[in-house]
Amino acid sequence: MTSLNDNPLACTVLVKNVYGRDLYYPHCWQSKLFAEIAGTDTLTLPTIKRMQSLGYTVSATRGTAELDPVQ
Repeated sequence: MTSLNDNPLACTVLVKNVYGRDLYYPHCWQSKLFAEIAGTDTLTLPTIKRMQSLGYTVSATRGTAELDPVQ
């Protein structure tokens, strides 16, 4: 079985609630690259959807929670 770290198309984001809004912070080099390309510090849901349309699997973690796929 392939782990998340073995998949070159797997990205992780860190979800933080800021003033009642969930913000998606890049947590791996791929997601940081997408945020840099987008010119933002955080990833928006439309950007995450575009990443997924390119074949990336995006998983999110909130604090110490396990990684779950972003829907």
